[in-house]
Amino acid sequence: MKAFEISLNGCHLFTAGVDHDVSVLHSILEIHGGILNHVVRGYDLTRKEWIDWLGPQPKIGDEITIRIIETDRASSGQRRPLSKNPPTTEPLVLLD
Repeated sequence: MKAFEISLNGCHLFTAGVDHDVSVLHSILEIHGGILNHVVRGYDLTRKEWIDWLGPQPKIGDEITIRIIETDRASSGQRRPLSKNPPTTEPLVLLD
C-alpha cells in the first residue's frame, strides 16, 4: 500500500496507510485561533471507516516530514464508522 511516514523534528511518529484501492489518505496542518494542529486522516471506503493518526501538537519551529512510501504495514489508527463525523479539535465557528 502507499502510505505516509510521518516524522516530527527527525523522530519517526507513525506510518499512516489504508490497505485498499478504494480509500483516501491526507495530512492536514492547520492553525486555528493561534493553535497549531496536525492530523493524518484516512477514509477506508471498503470497510466504511474513518481512520485518524494523531501525533503530538506541533510548536513554532517544529519540522514535520511526510515521506511517501510503499509498505505492507501501517501503524494502528483510531477507527470509527463513516456514518459518524470525525472529531474536531475546536468548535465550528460560523462567519457572516
